[in-house]
Amino acid sequence: MNSFVHRQSLGITLIESLLVIGVIGILMSAIVPYFITMNKAWTVANRQDDMMQNGRMGLAKMVQELRQANQIVSVTGSGNLNGSLIFIDKNFNRIEFKRYTNASNKSMLGYVKNGSLSELAGPISRLVFTAKTTDLSATQVDALVRSVDIAMDVVDDQGFLSPQTVQATVYFRKKFLGSFYKTCFAKTDITLANVVTISGNVHANHQVDLKGATLQGLATDSDDGISIAVPTLNLSTYTAAYDPCLQLKPSATIILNANTTFVQGQTYTGFYYISGGFSATVEKNVVFNGTLVAEGDISIDGNNVTFTPSGGNPAIVAGKNFTIVDFQDGHFECYGTIYAKQSISCNGRSATFHTSPGRGIAMASGGTLVISGRTFTSVGALIAKDDLSFANTTRTMTLTQTNGAALLSEKSITCLGKDFVIDGVVFAKGDVTFSNNTTAMTGMILSGGNLSIAHSATIAYKAGYFYAPPPFFKE
Repeated sequence: MNSFVHRQSLGITLIESLLVIGVIGILMSAIVPYFITMNKAWTVANRQDDMMQNGRMGLAKMVQELRQANQIVSVTGSGNLNGSLIFIDKNFNRIEFKRYTNASNKSMLGYVKNGSLSELAGPISRLVFTAKTTDLSATQVDALVRSVDIAMDVVDDQGFLSPQTVQATVYFRKKFLGSFYKTCFAKTDITLANVVTISGNVHANHQVDLKGATLQGLATDSDDGISIAVPTLNLSTYTAAYDPCLQLKPSATIILNANTTFVQGQTYTGFYYISGGFSATVEKNVVFNGTLVAEGDISIDGNNVTFTPSGGNPAIVAGKNFTIVDFQDGHFECYGTIYAKQSISCNGRSATFHTSPGRGIAMASGGTLVISGRTFTSVGALIAKDDLSFANTTRTMTLTQTNGAALLSEKSITCLGKDFVIDGVVFAKGDVTFSNNTTAMTGMILSGGNLSIAHSATIAYKAGYFYAPPPFFKE
């Protein structure tokens, strides 16, 4: 009888297990590096994409804003890796793009609008602006800029990847970018005395009469077939041709319903509001720490009187007229903006006017603005809805409004007296006349009528923008 031995498998042997493990190990040693490489490549690509997206967003913001530029204020050169470009947009905001270091010690792309800083992109290791003229040659003369090349290197904040570069070119629109790059311009005629020296170009739509003046630039007029439109500027927004008083009343800490006299030798603190159409009088030797608003007239004896408002408020607001009466001694000093709905008249021996923080306006009148004081200093714009004039009693006058408007008038500007020093733009929709003995100016003079400089003057071109800073109030 045959017998069969049946062998039933009960598992795998140790040798078989070792063989399987070995095969799996060989396969894993080939596959794992591939997955590691793929993961690293994906991580790098993802981080690079994040970096580029970060940079592109910042670049897109710069391009979008710059296309609305109305005036280039300043731009760094192509060799500056910490680039800065400042311009004024079509809504008269002052905007800056710059490379800066934040609180975490990281270099970022910053966006500054009217003094308020925010981060756009970063970290970055380079921000370069290259400004160019119409023929694409590099320039750092703000007035000649017609395009800007932007190059920015975005870096990995963990330091693993190489910097990525994003770049673009912005061509400014002519209808937005100011093209008034003249030292002197007049819609009608320009007449200069032979003791006038001008550094820069002059243009009159009708006739330029140099009369032997020294001109370091070009003179053009109708004989050259050139006509330039007068820049548009609505000063109503910036003068007190409206009634701001009621808008200020809720801010008042002291409200008086009567004609009020602020007595000499006293110190007053607070926000005073004189209601009911009543007026205010400030006597000499008064220290005023706050704001004075009157629905009627405000009259000040400027002998040793000081106004210092707080909280960014204006110093003085008159619902009718503001007057500094003629005083022979002492000094009047105001550290905030002065508004008057009807007129402003400043007399006396000596006065200094400053602007309220962030405003740039020293005085604004809804009517005429007349200065007849002997020594006058203004750090900020003087604006008049009507005529703006300096009387021949003025002996020393200094106006400072760097890159901005020093004198603005809806009608005419007349400067008599002598020893005038001006830094900024002089703009009038009517005639501009300088008949004083000596004028030293850096900036531009723009007249919607005739421009006449009859005495000794030295005027050097300086780029500026043709608007006043935003007012406290709106109509």
